[in-house]
Amino acid sequence: MGSFIGHAVPGIMFFLASIWWLIGALRRTFWYHKSFQRQPLLQRRQNNTTNLPQHRAVFSLNRGRTAKIPFEPIAKIGLCVIGVLGELLYEKQWVLIHNGFVDKHLNNYAHASMYCMFGLSGVVDLLMYYRVAPLPTGVDHLFLALAFFVEGMLFYFHLDGRPEISVRVHTFLYMTSFITCLILLAEMKATRALIHTFSRAFLTSLQGTWFFQVAFVLHGFERWENSRANIEFIAIAFVWHVLILASLYLVIFVVSYRVYCMKTSQGPQEINEDEATDDEFE
Repeated sequence: MGSFIGHAVPGIMFFLASIWWLIGALRRTFWYHKSFQRQPLLQRRQNNTTNLPQHRAVFSLNRGRTAKIPFEPIAKIGLCVIGVLGELLYEKQWVLIHNGFVDKHLNNYAHASMYCMFGLSGVVDLLMYYRVAPLPTGVDHLFLALAFFVEGMLFYFHLDGRPEISVRVHTFLYMTSFITCLILLAEMKATRALIHTFSRAFLTSLQGTWFFQVAFVLHGFERWENSRANIEFIAIAFVWHVLILASLYLVIFVVSYRVYCMKTSQGPQEINEDEATDDEFE
């Protein structure tokens, strides 16, 4: 929906998803690395030459009573249902055709379609979790990449006839969506691609914070004027988002690694992502 809350809600959803993926990537990097370090040297060499299970696109709660609950797919589907209902039930905006297409409701249907694609990705995650059918390895990555591609496509064709400042802020959204799609396809092809998972989390965080930026620029208490200076500053603001999030991710990684070393009584050593295994959802 073309409102502040219509952009803030997906911003919150994307940012929460990015935090979940970041935590999962850190766990894969450190916790599984710890188990690898405990293996005999000969077994390590054998593992390096063995094709270990490919990372799934989702992460599990593998602690306590909730270990067997597919939390991420359920949360993904639930949030997407909330998003669709919010887009189409708000002020009867489910009406698509009334003497032709209702122009002011097309934006809502675009957002609802985006939610549906991410919800479909959650359904695929559940099918893989419960092994309902022998889906090919990597299909969860494929459907999640497709969801980000659809998001980018919708925002790309969302800009016809809009003010230039609206075009500029949405351009950075679809650029980030397309890049995230490519990262997920690369993650699908890699056997144990922790750097791709971190990149996916970072780009999703960037989408989340930028959705809030769009909300304040176009629908805030003081909407930005469509002036040359404001349009030029949009690019600077996007760089600041990238800079702050990149610095934050770096700090989180370093601090997490130091805590990991303290808990395991190990000195600093190189973390090799090819030495990390993944038994989640297996």
